[in-house]
Amino acid sequence: MKDACKILYNRLKVVLVLTFFVAGAIVFKMTKVMFFERNYWNEVSSTFLKDSIIVEPRRGDILSDQDLLMASSSPQYAIYIDFGSGRKDSTGKYVPNIKDQNNKDNLFSEYLDEVCIGLADIVHGTSVEYWKKYLKNGHDRGYRHYALTRASAPLSYNQYIELKKLKWFSPQYRNWFYSVESNTARTYPYGTLAGRVVGKIHIADDNKPRFGLELSFDSILRGKKGLAHQVQLQNRTREEIDVPAIDGSNVHTTLNVEMQDIAEQALRAQMTKVKEAVWGTAVVMEVATGDIKAMASLDVVNKETHALAEIRNNAVVGKYEPGSTFKTASILVGMEHGNIKMTDQVNTGKGIHHFYHNDLKDHNYKGLNNPKSGYGVIDVPHILMYSSNIGVACLIDEHYHNNPQKYVQAICDLGYDHHWDMQLLGVDKPKIDKPGDEGVYWYEDYLAWMSIGYNVSFPIINTLVFYNSIANNGKLVAPRLVRYVTDNDGAVTEKYPVQVVKEQICSRQTLVQVQEMLERVVSEGLAKAAGSPYFKVAGKTGTAQHSKGKAGYKDGGVEYLLSFCGYFPADAPKYSCVVAIYSDGGVASGGGICGPVFHEISEKIMAMIRTSDISQGVDTEHPFAPVVAKGNVEKAQFVLKSLGMNYRDDIELVPAPETEMGVVPDVVGMGASDAVYLLESMGLKVAVKGVGNVVRQTPKPGTAAKNGDKIELGLDIIH
Repeated sequence: MKDACKILYNRLKVVLVLTFFVAGAIVFKMTKVMFFERNYWNEVSSTFLKDSIIVEPRRGDILSDQDLLMASSSPQYAIYIDFGSGRKDSTGKYVPNIKDQNNKDNLFSEYLDEVCIGLADIVHGTSVEYWKKYLKNGHDRGYRHYALTRASAPLSYNQYIELKKLKWFSPQYRNWFYSVESNTARTYPYGTLAGRVVGKIHIADDNKPRFGLELSFDSILRGKKGLAHQVQLQNRTREEIDVPAIDGSNVHTTLNVEMQDIAEQALRAQMTKVKEAVWGTAVVMEVATGDIKAMASLDVVNKETHALAEIRNNAVVGKYEPGSTFKTASILVGMEHGNIKMTDQVNTGKGIHHFYHNDLKDHNYKGLNNPKSGYGVIDVPHILMYSSNIGVACLIDEHYHNNPQKYVQAICDLGYDHHWDMQLLGVDKPKIDKPGDEGVYWYEDYLAWMSIGYNVSFPIINTLVFYNSIANNGKLVAPRLVRYVTDNDGAVTEKYPVQVVKEQICSRQTLVQVQEMLERVVSEGLAKAAGSPYFKVAGKTGTAQHSKGKAGYKDGGVEYLLSFCGYFPADAPKYSCVVAIYSDGGVASGGGICGPVFHEISEKIMAMIRTSDISQGVDTEHPFAPVVAKGNVEKAQFVLKSLGMNYRDDIELVPAPETEMGVVPDVVGMGASDAVYLLESMGLKVAVKGVGNVVRQTPKPGTAAKNGDKIELGLDIIH
């Protein structure tokens, strides 16, 4: 038995020794390959042909309501120069190639000045002296992979085209004197304009979208990847496509670039003045369609410097007690049920009223002994004009205290409890408690506080949708951010039509009375700052107190949600707008703080869209056929018809610029739509920057071009 154990023990020792020996040999071989033969095996690897290569598709564009690019994908290039020559052998020893090195040195010396002058012209903000110093440093040190520009500042397509005209970067020297790495970058021609709505791509994380439409429509924008493989032809390798990539589709939004700029500037200017401001938002909606024309959001990112930036979309993220803008809904519900009439009066006394267990005050309460305190006896229009908490609460409590379910259900029927997803991910849902709901303690004065905008909470957008329905003659339409989606051939692949949620939120009689009162709120009441001398404005102010955390109103202090929501022009509503600013103390006045922002937005938008009637200037005796440049015939005919001008269905077009295939035509002076139409019909991919007519184009007219090449157009207003 002992002998058997001894034999087994000896065998185990042999196995253990052999295991250690094999493991040591493996570690030795791994170390040798990783550190001493690394370059050799990398060279060997580079000679193998790849059977499966991912072909990345081009991400689709996001466009404005006028088809201006708000997000687009364009190629970028990183250039690396190889100043050295020779290779390392299998042992890692460097073996120079003298003849090859002399050729590179001669090329460097002969064309250094020419290249530096060209680079200074191509890369803005650099000098000839800078490039000489930079390039000599790389050459003197014999760098094999010397970056021409920083990784954070790659060359654009246009810069790369210009670079190839320089001697060093001629195609014949590629992969000998220089190499190119390309990728597709996401660009935003209007910078941060509507940034939280359009969204962003996280380049460092495999181009994953982070928020906004980039995230919500990612599956449509990203396209589908293709596959390719390498083939060897006469000592050269090239890729052959097996499965072509399918470029992403284009998302056409309702956003208007000019209106967005107007809203952002007005909001920023006011938040800069209001030092207690924490965040703000301004949204403009087209009354008839629910189209969002502008959605601006700003947050204070540094309290000391009061620096502002877009951190989140405050119009749809977060839900808040709205305060006095909600009073309009309470009055409308009471009037629709026949419980409230325009002539009804409420004695608001000195501006303080005891509701069951709590005192309710009006904003002008100055003390019981102050003769200027309170509004006394006022009718329903003045209750809204002066935004009387007591007036609204008394009316609603009187008629609905014993049947709060009827009131709450009517509020929900107005769309206040609707979750407007806005075609965006992350939009918050409203919260309106109903009597009898699980976990809801319906105390005696719950209804009174709800009627003036407390005990309910929802995103800012819900308030705008309600006021938009008043402007829209009672028709409740859903807010819309995207109109349709097109493929790369311009064909519409998906439509998002106007969504009518409810044809009529109330009777015509109630609607007319509420509209009249909202006009008076601006012309005679607390919202005069929102009005305009050029057109009528209707709307309602809002000021809601919010306690700071768990400490409550008394111990923790008070913050305010200040707002104004309305529409213009009031006699023929075209746009509705909400402005909200959340402040940490300061002046508690929705009309005084948000009214001026609404005023500026509405006046600038009306000035932008207002046009004179040209019908009086038409010469009916000597009509003429207008000259129409080649482009989209349907659009040209639509414009001529709108102007009251005659045209033939087979309208003759001015001869187009030279459009022979393979040559870039001259489109300077043309409108953006016609220029894009012409260029895309030739198979070119067009990137547009600016507004107006084409004032510059790259590449220049006459440049050789092939199907799929990129051309950039710079637009400006031609006076």
